[in-house]
Amino acid sequence: MKYPILFSLCAILAGTVYAQEATAPAAPATNEPAAQVRDPAADRARVEDARRKAMEDPAVVALREKADKANREFREALQAKIKEIDPNAPDFSAPRPERPMPPQLTEDERTRLTAARRTAMESPKLKAASELLAQAKTPEEMQAAREAHMKAMREAIVEADPTLKDVVEKAMPMPPARPGN
Repeated sequence: MKYPILFSLCAILAGTVYAQEATAPAAPATNEPAAQVRDPAADRARVEDARRKAMEDPAVVALREKADKANREFREALQAKIKEIDPNAPDFSAPRPERPMPPQLTEDERTRLTAARRTAMESPKLKAASELLAQAKTPEEMQAAREAHMKAMREAIVEADPTLKDVVEKAMPMPPARPGN
């Protein structure tokens, strides 16, 4: 007889607590007014500006140098352990050669190039090159198909807007020919 009374008492207490939680007003999530509209570009600029200033702080600079040193030590220790386990393993810790930065285009050039690319996507030559690229199986076929696709894309863009010839040369240079091709 004790248990039904105990269960009833627990149910009443749980219901009272639940009712109090349900009627309590919700606290606002932020201090900002709900109607305020955020500008992501402005927010990003503010954060970047604050980050730049923070990176000038001597304490942050010291911590950054400490983190870089620890990262370097970690990579060296990892590479040493890899060499211990497999002496013939290649050394991936060597610095990679720097890739040239892509050229900066003006806003007008970028807009015109984007519009011409959209038009170029309808080119029969480019569609055929895309199909060859999709069907390539071996690395050699894939490389040849990528080069043909790039060439077809460049030609289709210039065909769509002949004034973009110099922009295409600057923004999409053809890679140098590989030996054996």
